[in-house]
Amino acid sequence: MKCKSCGFDNDVNNKFCSNCGSELHSFQVKAAKAKPKFYSVKKKNKRNIHSLKSNTPNLKPLWITVGVIIVSIFIAISFDLVFHKYPNSERLAVEKKSSNSAVEAQVTAIASKFVCSCGTTECNFTSLESCTCSTAAEERQLIRTELEKNEKLDDIVVDLANKYGNLKPEFAFKYKVERSRVWNSN
Repeated sequence: MKCKSCGFDNDVNNKFCSNCGSELHSFQVKAAKAKPKFYSVKKKNKRNIHSLKSNTPNLKPLWITVGVIIVSIFIAISFDLVFHKYPNSERLAVEKKSSNSAVEAQVTAIASKFVCSCGTTECNFTSLESCTCSTAAEERQLIRTELEKNEKLDDIVVDLANKYGNLKPEFAFKYKVERSRVWNSN
């Protein structure tokens, strides 16, 4: 690199002239030129990063849509369960057994004369005293309530047969109930 003061030919990397000691302006120009190249590389990389971001699809709307669909399904299922649209979620009768063992023995004796009246395949016409469905629990609770009111056993059987039906055929001769209220296995 030539010195502008004395014209001496210096090394390219020198900052000052080896002959006269003046500052070499070409070094400053060279350094100034190097910076823009350095910055232009960074700008180029930033452009590439931005172009990658712009080419990548925005997944936020997709995730929001999926979330809304899942929440909607959950709400629909909950709504159906609350309003008993599924056969297995019929209202759950709370069976409060009596602390009096004599009353519970009478409940079992009366319930053994009936078949569960819910009509589902789960019960499969199980005897009322051993059925675990909510309808059977409701029927046994009715028996307990009547027993606690000191109703006669025969009257309780007739009331239960008239309300729910499914009196076993072997007991039909003893109680005066309509034939339609007697259980028919066919």
